[in-house]
Amino acid sequence: MAVPSKGPELGGYDYDFIIRVPEDWICLVCHLAMKDPVQIVGCGHRLCNICMESLFRRPSPSCPADRQPLSRDKIFPDAACHRKILDLSVKCSYFRCSWTGELRDVEKHQSSCSFKVVNCPNVGCKEKLTKQELTIHVTFECSWRIIKCEYCTASFVQNQKQIHLATCRKFPVQCTNKCGVRDIPREMLGDHTRYDCPKTLVQCEYNSLGCDAVFPRSSATFHSESQVEHHLTLALRGLESTQHQVRALANLVKEQSQQIKRLEQMTEKYAPYIWKITGFQAVYDRAVTGEQETLLSEPFYLSKNGYKLRIKMLPNGGTADPPSHKKYHGKYLSVYIKVIPGDYDSILLWPFTEKIRITIIDQASCQGDRVNISMVVDFKDSPWPRPLKEGNLGFGYPGFVPQNELQTRSYLKNDKIFLMASRG
Repeated sequence: MAVPSKGPELGGYDYDFIIRVPEDWICLVCHLAMKDPVQIVGCGHRLCNICMESLFRRPSPSCPADRQPLSRDKIFPDAACHRKILDLSVKCSYFRCSWTGELRDVEKHQSSCSFKVVNCPNVGCKEKLTKQELTIHVTFECSWRIIKCEYCTASFVQNQKQIHLATCRKFPVQCTNKCGVRDIPREMLGDHTRYDCPKTLVQCEYNSLGCDAVFPRSSATFHSESQVEHHLTLALRGLESTQHQVRALANLVKEQSQQIKRLEQMTEKYAPYIWKITGFQAVYDRAVTGEQETLLSEPFYLSKNGYKLRIKMLPNGGTADPPSHKKYHGKYLSVYIKVIPGDYDSILLWPFTEKIRITIIDQASCQGDRVNISMVVDFKDSPWPRPLKEGNLGFGYPGFVPQNELQTRSYLKNDKIFLMASRG
């Protein structure tokens, strides 16, 4: 298909005129019908405005007809000549187009001319065709047009159709067992073979009882009717086996119940003691001012019928040994264990030599992120005789935790701390 000719970079109208263009209207530079003609004062020669500008880009511009020097103030637009040129009739430049009309209308016509050659707008297509051919090409012929799958409505390029259909979940396929059923959506093929296909091999419904027969689904009824006696025998054996299993399960449940009871007794026997101290800032302030330097927990037992204990805490630190007191006072939180008179002391072994673990619990929200502070008080290092009354002394750690460390993590949270005492 022909493409309209393009004029030179400098030039006028390059069209096929119906009548010959008068010589006076031909540009002296591009030799085409003048576009936006200008006239030179004096000699009267005419040129396209753009061609005239090209002359002024030369070192010594001159009239191409008589070589007279050019001056911009000696040139003016020739409106009358321009109007006459625009009145000339021309043909459309596009191949097979029969349109003719005035020069002034040709650009408007060609912008919408049905024979104008354009590129196919579909991405990937390199075809060039006329506008009148474009609609049919884009809609029905172009291999790069976007189409929808008739089965799943997915969109894709037409030349990729076979690739799509090879994986389309809605595309109709026939049963892989060749049972005769066709037009099964590909996504339903698995369900068809698994639940419906008469040629799928299935196990006997009494497989769990020991019938190992495998047959096409279409033979299931025949198998069940022909093997009634065999299935009844298997069912009786299964019932006997179930009875044995029930008895074994009952014994297992009984054994586990006894084990749970023993664990509960052990838990009761060795349950830790947790001391919750609220309003800790006020407790600490009273310790700093000397108003109340010592804080005692309520008495507790760590084992049933065991030793009676109490936690002694000095929030601002300290010890009963005067030379060491200054080392810990104001720098640490001190914690001690006191052994005090209990209800079962007369039947217990003395002196007291057990290990007691003291723990400050990290109150972080995620239990896996917690880093508790824990120390073991070993009374073997200081055997404690049977107490006849509660004294002031205790055994433990004057430097249990530095004051600045207590402020880290979540040991102190919402103005409370938790201390736990457990068997070490």
